Amino acid sequence: MSWSNGDWQAKQEQFRNAAYLKESLIQEAQQLAHSDDFRSAGPRMKQLSAEFKNAGFAGKDENQRLWDEFSHARSTFYERQNQYYEQRDLEAQRNASQKRRIISELQSLLGAQDFREPGQRAKSLHAEWKAIGFAGHDENQMLNDQYYSIRNEFYEQSRLHWEQRSMEMELNKNNRMRLVDQAEFIADHPDPKSMSGDMRTLLQQWREQRGPLKKEDREELNRRFWAAKDRFYSRRDAQFTQG
Repeated sequence: MSWSNGDWQAKQEQFRNAAYLKESLIQEAQQLAHSDDFRSAGPRMKQLSAEFKNAGFAGKDENQRLWDEFSHARSTFYERQNQYYEQRDLEAQRNASQKRRIISELQSLLGAQDFREPGQRAKSLHAEWKAIGFAGHDENQMLNDQYYSIRNEFYEQSRLHWEQRSMEMELNKNNRMRLVDQAEFIADHPDPKSMSGDMRTLLQQWREQRGPLKKEDREELNRRFWAAKDRFYSRRDAQFTQG
């Protein structure tokens, strides 16, 4: 096939235009090859491949060189992308394993008898949970649902526990207050000798008191009771001395 000079010039112009377009596509592909934004870079690289394919012929020798450069940039990108997603999958598996461990430990805290230490542990576990990253599309939501369901159950149990404990402390305080009032009444009785048996009974009842109290209530009630006891025996002994 013979070419006229005009046809030859036009063909060379087509080659140059195709080469110019492919060079620009190669430059962008090379930039994408080192991108860490794989979410947006992946679709763009796919689009670049289609544009390169449709860019036209750039001449026999030049066309192969341009293809080799583009193919190298594209391969570099996909190798890095595959490594990224493989690493992300491994990290998601580790995160899922850590979340399952936390769920198991939190589950073991349910039904505690004393929620003081379990409450501190639950707080630490929650800090660990928040620091753990994504656990994969298949498991992340399921694990979150499990964790927060157990966490809500734990804190509901804790709330009921402390409400019950508060009621017990109030009851214990009232019982001890009753004994303190009786001891103070006996301590100031006009005839302390006649009340010796009552004081012994109160002392026995006081020593039998059990159950939780607020520290400040325990200290105040102990102070008042033993002060009344000492005052009673001081007055009773003085009564015996006086005959």
